[in-house]
Amino acid sequence: MPAPSAEELIEAVPNAMLAVDRSTRLILANAAARELFGAGPVGRPFVTAIRHPQINDAVETHSGRDRARARRS
Repeated sequence: MPAPSAEELIEAVPNAMLAVDRSTRLILANAAARELFGAGPVGRPFVTAIRHPQINDAVETHSGRDRARARRS
């Protein structure tokens, strides 16, 4: 039996769930997230869908973008 895809795993979660890539773009949204955010969050920058400073900081920290920004400063 093949392993489930990331999309299948996210769809199986009953709560709203979003996945972001290393550039912090939304790449997946399950049915609950689409109901909450509408049909179009995928492909957009994460900060345009979630406007919560602590969550945005966490996403940037774990994506590595904050380290890249710190090296440029």
